[in-house]
Amino acid sequence: MKRFQVYTNSKNDDQACKWFSLMCSDLRTENDIVECDKWLNSDGRNYRAYQQVEALWSLFGSFSERAEILAMVQRVRYDSGF
Repeated sequence: MKRFQVYTNSKNDDQACKWFSLMCSDLRTENDIVECDKWLNSDGRNYRAYQQVEALWSLFGSFSERAEILAMVQRVRYDSGF
């Protein structure tokens, strides 16, 4: 299987993708939620980037629940070290 690669335009975009995938994961912890909230509030660019990722994800609609998509989210979390 090919490895899924996320291409982003900025450090904020990259971090937003990683945080979003973690927040969608069943493996997130209370500490993860607290750290994500800190990251979101530390810079307006972080919050905007996260909102863009959420908007993009919502465009997937029912596809976002497919096992293949959920597996990619889990891999992004694992590969990113979150």
